[in-house]
Amino acid sequence: MAPLHPDQVIARAQVLFDQLRTLQIWEASLTSAAVPELTPLFVTSLDTAWPNYAIASIRDATGITARFAFDSTTGEFLEGEGVSIGGGHLAPYVAESAALHAFPPPLATPDIVWKPCRQSVTRFRPFWRFTVGGAVRYVRSDGEVFDWLTTDIRG
Repeated sequence: MAPLHPDQVIARAQVLFDQLRTLQIWEASLTSAAVPELTPLFVTSLDTAWPNYAIASIRDATGITARFAFDSTTGEFLEGEGVSIGGGHLAPYVAESAALHAFPPPLATPDIVWKPCRQSVTRFRPFWRFTVGGAVRYVRSDGEVFDWLTTDIRG
């Protein structure tokens, strides 16, 4: 099955936004926000137990107040994150261009990937994956760089 078109993800985000904004638990995140017509971030899962997904960011006039994740094939809502205090904002993701500054050119366009690991326990912290000199490097959405992802996270 083909991935959803970005407009389909935005439409699903709008429906969910309209449903959640009436709930008190989402009040701080959604009261003065809107679903912008921005292209969602499509993420490839590196773990077959987790689906590929798209992240739609919800914004107010000054920043991101919530994010929704949808299965990028079925459109099923997977989870959301939002601020708990009115006027608060979630940290923005580093732009791909900022991630590119971590490595010298020439580089191919990075993949955006995620799997549960010590470096990211939530799908809302994906990685830009680069191949540098034959080695894979990861730039997490906050800009931190990793040489590998540690998946042996059992206690």
